[in-house]
Amino acid sequence: MKFPRLDLRLCLLGCVAAMLTAGGSVFAAPLVFADAGALLTALEDADADIDSLMSPIVYRKFFAIQSDTQTRSGTLWFETRRGEDPASAPQRRFAILFNSLIVADRQETMEQHYAFDGQWVVEKTPEDRQFTKRQVVPPGEDFDPLRIGEGPFPVPIGQRKADILARFTATLEPGTDGLNDPSLLSMAEQLGFVQLRLVPIPGTAESRDFEEIRIWYESTGSLLPRIARTVTPIGDESQVVLLKPEINTPIDESVFSTATPPPSEGWNVHVSEYREPTRGD
Repeated sequence: MKFPRLDLRLCLLGCVAAMLTAGGSVFAAPLVFADAGALLTALEDADADIDSLMSPIVYRKFFAIQSDTQTRSGTLWFETRRGEDPASAPQRRFAILFNSLIVADRQETMEQHYAFDGQWVVEKTPEDRQFTKRQVVPPGEDFDPLRIGEGPFPVPIGQRKADILARFTATLEPGTDGLNDPSLLSMAEQLGFVQLRLVPIPGTAESRDFEEIRIWYESTGSLLPRIARTVTPIGDESQVVLLKPEINTPIDESVFSTATPPPSEGWNVHVSEYREPTRGD
């Protein structure tokens, strides 16, 4: 089933949250992969031991036409719930809280909270009391936002290598390639990054949204993704860096809440129930 595509900014953040489940197995020495196929094989089951993750993040968005860059900082939380049946799809939810914005070297304090609970996406802006809630999954349906061809997050997380290669050309790139920021280069060298580059095959749904996707994983001690970058066909770039991820630590249930606030709290509430996707969604 094809569900409506979410806002690309939220999609990227959600996929990075989810990408963190692509690691977790601890190794005594840095991992070495012969090619992208070997890395994709390792990623198929690499999330088995991770139930939750939280990390400070930095999200940078470059708008090519305007030649403008915006940088947001905040915290990301992610959780996977697995049923008793190993064949059943896991239930995944995530939340992101941004608390600062930098535009043209000017820093502002601006709080924005995003949450996805498996059916509903919520965006809250406390400063102007805006609350937007969209149902993106039909009632009663199960939805894995990471499944390629079904959800909006085209990344290799707990997915079959064959499904990835049916939609992308995958290559293994040097761990420092494409990183110009000195702090990111230093991180890549210290953690022994391995880099996966995905280029959508022409004619696929992903080729309409992405020119390429690059993901940098730790190879020393785990396979945790630390940086993700996407480039659109018009040249817009989005990059997320996870600064200090913590795995399987308790997360306050409230961060995932998509509950609609009561009128007494003074929020400007907009709620949109599920609608069938139309051509072009």
